[in-house]
Amino acid sequence: MVEFFRPAYVTISGIVRNEENNKLAVVNILLSTGETYKTLTDCDFSFIVSKGWIGSITPSKLGYTFTPSSYSVTTSLNNDLYIEFNYEPKNFIIQGRITDISGTPLNGVTVTFGNNGGVAHSDVNGNYSHEVSYF
Repeated sequence: MVEFFRPAYVTISGIVRNEENNKLAVVNILLSTGETYKTLTDCDFSFIVSKGWIGSITPSKLGYTFTPSSYSVTTSLNNDLYIEFNYEPKNFIIQGRITDISGTPLNGVTVTFGNNGGVAHSDVNGNYSHEVSYF
């Protein structure tokens, strides 16, 4: 009788891209066991785990959110796994209050945000609020 050797490992691979299929490079891929991998220049990742490995895989890069935010994995006996993560740039709300030296609110003051971040104007109470991209 001939016995065939079955590898004791499973390959988990995938890609990080947005809805327009634009890929994102240099994303950290964190495993729940503590290992960290990075996407390559072609924006994919690949690593090997033992058969029966149970854990989670979480993408991370400053200034971005990911869907799914994490992926729970239980590897089967013979099947490799392919995962797709979608990304979006993270936006932030910047808000504040503008007053004169005596604390009186200033209405109509223009606040300009760099890197084409736009402008906001203070209201009658001196308050302003504006959403900007991380980039």
